[in-house]
Amino acid sequence: IEEHFYLLWPLVVRRVPERRLLAVCAALFVGAFALRVWLVATGASPLIAYTATPARFDTLADGAALAVLARRAGGLARWASASRALLLVAALLFAALYAWIRLGAAPPAASSGAQGFEAATVQVLSFLRDPWMQTAGYSLLCIGYAALLVVVVTAPAGAAIGRVFELRALRRVGEVSYG
Repeated sequence: IEEHFYLLWPLVVRRVPERRLLAVCAALFVGAFALRVWLVATGASPLIAYTATPARFDTLADGAALAVLARRAGGLARWASASRALLLVAALLFAALYAWIRLGAAPPAASSGAQGFEAATVQVLSFLRDPWMQTAGYSLLCIGYAALLVVVVTAPAGAAIGRVFELRALRRVGEVSYG
């Protein structure tokens, strides 16, 4: 998904005036959400909503929008307060969505060892296949992570949230997992 976006996005940036890039990001966000809703409504495979590039453009469009905002007057600092509120709202809505989905799911069977791992895997996959997760859930996650990024980047020097994201172990996991 990222590779497709990174092949296309430089062409968009080159062709679209910078003042209109946020509108393109917003259109990609809304379009990806609408596509996932349509896929779920038509009974398409949950795998398509999770892996099809156009269905996941919202997450990448969020990052692209942050890059555009960072270049504007005031940078991301201008959005710090709104991002803290948005992070809280997105986290609360996602927690409510998670509870809604889990409460509607069958209770897990008691098991251990390999059977326990298999049962846990089935639970995670059933969560990811849920129509609410495939539509609202994915969008809430990308909004929340975009807001978190702004909160971390704009945090004052020495702030607790900044120190957490500067932990050597966490940075190492990021280096290895991304690399």
